[in-house]
Order: sequence, then structure tokens, then C-alpha cells
Amino acid sequence: FHELLHAYGAERFLVMAFELPSEIRALMDCLHRRNVERCRVLARSPYCLFDHECLWDARLISPQIFRDHYKPCLAEYNRILHEAGKFCMDHASGQEIDGYLEDLEECGYDLIYGLRLGEDNLSDGAELLQRWQGRMVGCLGPDPDFLRRHSEARVRELCRGLLDRAAGLKLLMGTSDAVVAGTPPGHL
Repeated sequence: FHELLHAYGAERFLVMAFELPSEIRALMDCLHRRNVERCRVLARSPYCLFDHECLWDARLISPQIFRDHYKPCLAEYNRILHEAGKFCMDHASGQEIDGYLEDLEECGYDLIYGLRLGEDNLSDGAELLQRWQGRMVGCLGPDPDFLRRHSEARVRELCRGLLDRAAGLKLLMGTSDAVVAGTPPGHL
């Protein structure tokens, strides 16, 4: 689904899916089989960490589409990689992922990075880390625009707020997405 969505663009792909549903389903099955083989090859490689990059554009798809089309495939890819002792991750790119939480957990990820940390969700971030404790690691970070607009002291206050709430939990901190041009280096 993800590959076709980006290969053809959202509008064109959706028209194709409605006009040619059996052909699109067959193409998706073919791509999935190819990706399974890729995972088997990657599982034999010396690399240890694999990033699927399927979540960064979650706003383009509904949680139901993720559940029906992404989750079964990602769970199989992660299972293959885990059997070889590899780690699997994805990038949320600052997207809201509340509607995807259970499905992400069932995909078997080890790490989700690019989780947005804002003044409005400090407690939510700590609760998410608690929820994932022992299963997945969350990498939360300030929104890039927050980093650019606010003072270094305010950025530190926000990050300290999460660290205080998440004391003792597994946590990586970073930005939730790419840094905005003009962000003072001290804010990072």
C-alpha cells in the first residue's frame, strides 16, 4: 500500500484502487512477497537496525487502512528481522499517532522515533513511555518550530518536564522531525 501510494500519488492510487481493486490487491501481494524476500536477505546482513519509514506520512491514511494493509506486512517483516536478532523501528515525523498505538504495538517495533513533544502533551509522552516499557522505546522530542520560536531556557524547561515525568523509563530524546532553518544551535 505504502509503495503504491507514493509511486502513483494519493489521488491517482485511490482512483486505481476503486477502478481496479483485484489488480491493485494482486500488485500489493506481489510487493509484499518481494519485501518478505528482502527482509530475509537483510536478516542475514551485518546490519542490526532497520527503519521501515511507514509512519511518517500517517496523516495520508486512516488508522483502519494502517490496520488492514500495513500492520500485517510490518508484523511479518519485523518477525523475520527479530528472528535474526535485528531491531526494527519507524519514524513518526511528529505525526499524531494516538489512533495507531495498538496496531504499532502489534507490529512488533522496538523503537518509534520522531514522537512530538509539546507543552500540551508532556503527561501523554510519559504515559506512552510507561505503556511501552519493556516492549518499545519511544523517542520523543520538541516540535522543530517550538525549538526555533522559543528561548533556550523554555526548550530546556520542556525537556526537563518530560525527563522528570519519565524518570526511570527507557527514553531517547531528539527532535520530532527535521530542524527548521534558523534554529539557534543552543536550542538543540
